[in-house]
Amino acid sequence: MMIPSFISAVIMLILLFISWKYTPTTPSFFGYKSRLSVKNDKTWVYANKLANKIFLFNIIILIVLSLIAPYLFEEETAVVFPLIAFTVLSILVVPIVEILLRREFDKNGIRKDRL
Repeated sequence: MMIPSFISAVIMLILLFISWKYTPTTPSFFGYKSRLSVKNDKTWVYANKLANKIFLFNIIILIVLSLIAPYLFEEETAVVFPLIAFTVLSILVVPIVEILLRREFDKNGIRKDRL
């Protein structure tokens, strides 16, 4: 009963491909948006590339959990557990990207100098 998780993974891979292929290089309606990510083109591109990488990691985790969950849990739990884990990981994308954006850029969207 891994079908719901695999269907979800395939849908997420398609959305990720669309995001990589068609996210504009300037802030628009499509992509990762926050106050800092839309400050300028550099913050926009950085945030969207980072969010896409994290989502790829999340999709890989979803696939792995979908494969091993039937061996670890009962049937009902094995179907739901990978999807719940993916949902939690997807929610964590926002704080992770925001923390890394703030490490890379100041509040005005200017890249910080690194020594």
